Amino acid sequence: MKILFLSANPPGTAKLDLDKEVSKIEDGLRRSKLRDQFQLKSEWAVDSNSLRRALLEETPDIVHFSGHGEGQTGLVLVGQDGQPKPATGEALSGLFKQFPSIKCVLLNACYAEAQAEAIVQHIDYVIGMKQSVRDDAAIAFATGFYDGLGYGKSIDIAFELGRNAIQFELASFSGTKRAGKLIPVDLEKVEPLPDHLIPVLLKKKTETTESLTNHTTSSSERNSLSEKLRKDDITKAEALKIYRLRVQEFLADFKLTQIEKFQLAILANVLGLPETDANQILQEEQKKQQYNAQSATNRQSWFTKIDKLKIISGCVAVLIASAGSFLVYKQTTPKYDQLQTLLENEDWKSADDETARIMWTIADRQQERSLRVEDFEKIPCSDLRDIDDLWEKYSKNHFGFDVQKRIWLSSDVNSDLGKFVDRVEWGQRQEDGSFFYWLMDEKSFDLSVPAGKLPWAVTYYGGNDDTRNRYMSRLIQCLP
Repeated sequence: MKILFLSANPPGTAKLDLDKEVSKIEDGLRRSKLRDQFQLKSEWAVDSNSLRRALLEETPDIVHFSGHGEGQTGLVLVGQDGQPKPATGEALSGLFKQFPSIKCVLLNACYAEAQAEAIVQHIDYVIGMKQSVRDDAAIAFATGFYDGLGYGKSIDIAFELGRNAIQFELASFSGTKRAGKLIPVDLEKVEPLPDHLIPVLLKKKTETTESLTNHTTSSSERNSLSEKLRKDDITKAEALKIYRLRVQEFLADFKLTQIEKFQLAILANVLGLPETDANQILQEEQKKQQYNAQSATNRQSWFTKIDKLKIISGCVAVLIASAGSFLVYKQTTPKYDQLQTLLENEDWKSADDETARIMWTIADRQQERSLRVEDFEKIPCSDLRDIDDLWEKYSKNHFGFDVQKRIWLSSDVNSDLGKFVDRVEWGQRQEDGSFFYWLMDEKSFDLSVPAGKLPWAVTYYGGNDDTRNRYMSRLIQCLP
């Protein structure tokens, strides 16, 4: 799922802590259960042109605007002269009308309800602020909202978590001395959230408003599934069957999009399926799909060859012999056939995820989805070499373990983690000596990025300085 973060804070408007807001969102997504299902793109100081172009280039699922609003006048963008310029509800409605694939628009700006009402004619979910809103409250709402999405919650629930986060942010002891005292809580005197700080969630008016958790099926199918999910006594077998049918539906076009992965994660959560069961079904169905596709290709190739043989007396004779005996050809399946297929298709992101999954499985850490320092010893050198061979072959030596090892040992890096992280663009070193690791987005998976950037996921998820140093040490041990 792709989130497009747009911001505008032109000269002459109150200074907003936009860096903090996007940093909070990134941190929440990075920590979330579904972290590998999200991409976060940022566009700063947006004007009408950069807004339109960002929507065209990124094709996001969620658009998040953070900045100022002036009620009916419009959202405050940056004009061509660098000064504040309004974006009216009419203009925004006309723009978003052209992007029906966007599922949610979040206007984290003062007095944005009018624009939200205009946009919701074309977008399923739009969130706006009723009146003026404090910077800390806007940041708190965004943090709570994306925390909810990161754990597979619906937009409705994520919205409520965002509102609740504002309540936590604004809570105070109202000057009461706390030292050495117990403070009684009078629930009858607890004040509700001030009206001007209450965000509003608008939904497009359709006969059947669909959320991100819905899928494209007939109404009868949706009702049937809904009835099953409402049952308290749904068996695990029924849950597995429902999940498998949804996977098969999504794989019918031979690909699985980010939003479909997100929907599957939510469905597994609703059904109460353990992650291991959900992943196993997905892998089984993907392998089945690949096998069917390969079988069809092989059959086509076989009959093409037969067509080229001479037909003698109406019969086709095919003879494979050597030294008086027939040769039996046995097709062997590569050890990492799923990884090989992904690399052949240059699906670098999925290949990176598959590499991490393989290593977690070998080290018996598939539940934790991360490796500790001691776990790298459990991964045989032969497996690391086999995986590396595939990466180097299909990336033409741009990615792979051996590429990373050579960079690590190079004179300009010299086994320094900070220099390595900077060289391969995993992140950067902070002033206090710690590292800030970039969010893994779509740009992380392209041959235009620095050599050696991938594989990355196995050190990204749950990694720290010690595990990354041990990872490099293991590569040195195993790769000649």
